[in-house]
Amino acid sequence: MSKVRDFYVKKLKKRIKPVSRYCLLNLFILALVLNFVVEIFSRSSLTDSIIFTFTKPHLFLYGVLIIMLTLSPGLLLRRRYFWYLLFSILWLAGGITNCVILHLRVTPFTFTDIILVGDALRIWNLYLTKVQMFFIIIGVLLLIALIVACFFVMPKYNGVLRRLKNLGYCSAIFVVVYIVTYIYINTGIVKLSFANIAKAYKSYGFTYCFSGSLVNRGVRKPKGYSSKIINEIKAGFFDDDKNKKENSDIAVNSMLKPNVIFVQLESFFDPKRLETLEITEDPIPNFRYYYERFPHGYLSVPSFGAGTANTEVEIIIGMNMDDFGTGEYPYKTVFNRMTCESAAFAFKNLGYVSHAIHNNTAAFYSRNVVFANIGFDTFTTIEMMSGYEKTVTGWAKDDCLVDVINDALDSTPGSDYIYTISVQGHGQYPADYDPKLMPIDIKGFADSANTQSFRYYCNQIKEMDDFVKKLVDTVNARDEKSMIVFYGDHLPTFNLDDEDLSGGSIYQTQYVVWNNLGIVALNEDLEAYQLTAYVMNLAKIHEGTLFKYHQSSADSPDYLENLKQLEYDMIGGKRYVYDGESLFEATDIEYGIKKPKIKSVAVENYDVLVTGRRFNEFCIVSINGEECMTQYVSPQVLKVNARLLNDGDKIQVKVRNGKTLFYETEEVTYVQD
Repeated sequence: MSKVRDFYVKKLKKRIKPVSRYCLLNLFILALVLNFVVEIFSRSSLTDSIIFTFTKPHLFLYGVLIIMLTLSPGLLLRRRYFWYLLFSILWLAGGITNCVILHLRVTPFTFTDIILVGDALRIWNLYLTKVQMFFIIIGVLLLIALIVACFFVMPKYNGVLRRLKNLGYCSAIFVVVYIVTYIYINTGIVKLSFANIAKAYKSYGFTYCFSGSLVNRGVRKPKGYSSKIINEIKAGFFDDDKNKKENSDIAVNSMLKPNVIFVQLESFFDPKRLETLEITEDPIPNFRYYYERFPHGYLSVPSFGAGTANTEVEIIIGMNMDDFGTGEYPYKTVFNRMTCESAAFAFKNLGYVSHAIHNNTAAFYSRNVVFANIGFDTFTTIEMMSGYEKTVTGWAKDDCLVDVINDALDSTPGSDYIYTISVQGHGQYPADYDPKLMPIDIKGFADSANTQSFRYYCNQIKEMDDFVKKLVDTVNARDEKSMIVFYGDHLPTFNLDDEDLSGGSIYQTQYVVWNNLGIVALNEDLEAYQLTAYVMNLAKIHEGTLFKYHQSSADSPDYLENLKQLEYDMIGGKRYVYDGESLFEATDIEYGIKKPKIKSVAVENYDVLVTGRRFNEFCIVSINGEECMTQYVSPQVLKVNARLLNDGDKIQVKVRNGKTLFYETEEVTYVQD
C-alpha cells in the first residue's frame, strides 16, 4: 500500500513542482476555472455560463476573488494542495447541488439549506425515489472516501513556507474582496437582500449569492441606530395608539375580542389567475365565495415555491424578511435561541390563550422550540392527532384540522388566538396517478412539462377548499364572535413567471378574512408582515409593538427604515423599545389539546390489544417502562406481541417521534383472566 502511495506522490510532485513557484497566479487560474465550472452546473447550461462571464465580467471576476479568498489559507499550510482540492470539491459540490435543487423546487441552494439538512432528511422520501436516495447516499460516501484518500495521497509542500509573506498575500486578497464588496454594495452593483432570490443567482452569480447567505444573517444594524431614534419611533405609534383609544367609539375595555383564527394554506393559490389555463371545474369555489364578500386582497409573501416558515415570521412576528440575510430562515438562526414579541404574546396580553396547530411534525423548522419562544401556550401537531388521511405523496390532508381547531376553542372559556399551518398542498406533485381519482382536468398550463402534476395540484386544493367551508361552518355554528383569516403561504413549485398571471405576481398569494362581526368586503393589498396588524385593526385591537407600528405608520415615508430599526432593536440591539428589559419568557408549551387514553388491555391469540382513543402511528405501547414494537391498527387499537405481557404488568401508551416524547398516558395494570 505504501509503495502505491509513494508512486502516486512522486508523480504528483513532478507535476506540481513547476507551477508551485507562482502561487498567486495559480490561485487566480484555479479560481477562474472553478467559478466558470460552478456557474455551468448552477445554471445547468454552458451557454448561460459563457453569457454571464462575458456580459458581466465585473461580477464574474468578483466571484473569482471570493473563491480565491477561500483557497488562500492553503498558502500557510504544508498540505496546501489538499486544501485547494478540498475547497475545489466544495465549490463544485455547491454548483451541482444548486442544479439538483432547482429541479426539485424554484428557489436556489443557500447556506440555510445546510442548516436545514436534518429537516430535509425527514421528508426526502416524499421527494425522491428509493433508487435516487440510494445513489445519493453512495455518491456522498464515495465523495467522503475520495477526500480522505486525497488527504493521505496528496503530497505536502516541501519548499520554504514563508508564512509571513504568504500571510501578506492572504491579507491582500481579503482587503481586495472587502473593498470590492463595499464599492459594489454602496454603488448598487450588487444587493445585500433580494426580492427574488432565483433572479439574484442568475444576475450576480452563484458564488456571491451563496457566500452572502453564509455571512449575511439576522437584521443588520441600521445607520443611525440609537436609543433616541427608537424612542422617537416608539413615541409616534404610542401617541397614535393613545388617540385611537380615546377617540374610538369602542373603548379599550369593550373591544370586540373575537376568536382570531389564522389558517395558512400550504401552496394555495387561485388557478384561474393563470392566463392560458382551461379547467373543467373551479377548484376553490368556497374560498372565492368568501373572497367576494369579506375583507380580502393580494398578500405579498417573502418567497416563491418554498419558504413556509418565513411567511410565518412575517405573519406571527410582523418582521420584514427583506431585512434578514439571503435565503435565511430566522426560525433556524434567530428565534430558536431567543424569545421575541409576537402575535401570540400580544393576544395573551388581552386575555387570549394562544394555540398553534400543524398537521405535520413538531420539529420541522424547529417549530417545537420556536413556538415556545414566541409565546404559544399549546402546539398540536401530527404527533397528537388521530384519524387523519394522507395524500398519495404522504402529506396529511387538511380536513383533520377542523376538529383540532374546534377542540382548541372548546378548551378555554374565553377568546382564543389560533395559528394553523396546513400541509396538504405541499409538493412534490406526482404526474403518475389514476386519472379517475382526479376529477378536475386541465389544459393550457403555462409550465406544459408539468401539466399532469398541476392537475394533481388542482385536485388537492379542491379538497383544501372543502376544508375551508367545513371550518367556516363549524366555527359559525358555535355562536361566538370569530374571525378566520385564510391565505396561501406561497405559490406552488412550478415554473411560473409574472407574465403567466392575469393579476398579481408570483410573490403574491391571496387572503380573505371571514367573520361573523358584520365586517363587509374591503379590498386592500398587503405585505404579509402587515396582515396581523390589519386583522387586529378590524377587531379594534391595538396591541404589540410591531403591530401598533404597522397600524399607525404604514403611510410614513420612513416606514420601512424605521421598521428595520425596531426589528434590529428587538433581536440584535439594546431593546430600547422595552426600556432595555427582556419582557418575554418562553412558555412551557403543551402538546395537544385532547390526548390519547387507554380504555382496556386484552390478549387475543398471540397479540396484546390495547384499546382506547386518539391513537396514531406515533403511539408506542410501554410495558413496565419498556417501549415495545407497536403496530398501529386504528385510532382505537394498538397491537403488541402477547409474549411480552404478564399478569400485573403496567401498561402505558407513549407518543414519541424520534427522541422527542410528546405525551404518556396514565398507567393501566393488566389483570389476567
